[in-house]
Amino acid sequence: MIPQEEVAKAECLRIEVIEGPDSNIGHGMEINAQGLIGSLRSKNDGCTILGSLKQSPKGDIIYNDYVI
Repeated sequence: MIPQEEVAKAECLRIEVIEGPDSNIGHGMEINAQGLIGSLRSKNDGCTILGSLKQSPKGDIIYNDYVI
């Protein structure tokens, strides 16, 4: 876990979806030193993982922070 003091010092990256399915257009993602804000994984480990699978077939493991 990244200390809160480090998160406060670091800049935040904002990514906005401009192409794709209509439901995703205009959606934004904010990434700070801990990772994606509002992540599905909720790990705050400094990594941001984007992918097409939300969770394992059993539903016990969440694979990605953001599902494309």
